[in-house]
Amino acid sequence: MLEQSLLWDHLFSFSEFGILTYKRTHTGDPNAAGMFGINDCMGSVRNLLYDAVIGVGGIGAVPRDYKIDGKITWVGIYPTKRPGDWRRGPLINILIKD
Repeated sequence: MLEQSLLWDHLFSFSEFGILTYKRTHTGDPNAAGMFGINDCMGSVRNLLYDAVIGVGGIGAVPRDYKIDGKITWVGIYPTKRPGDWRRGPLINILIKD
């Protein structure tokens, strides 16, 4: 349980302002239309409450291949969850600044 908790703390963090910060391994989610979760990225984490999202490229081989390693790759605000059942979490319409 402690190991899972440490992993959670490493992958996701929330500020007092409801900002979800997460580590990305690839591009394409969110898509150009502002749909977060289109490739089911972040799964059930998309169900959490937040006002904004910051995607940061990881430091492994895959993020390096996508040239996003260690970089802020996108910021999204005003998330709106789309109703319906979509894989592990809802699709989110979000205003993106990348």
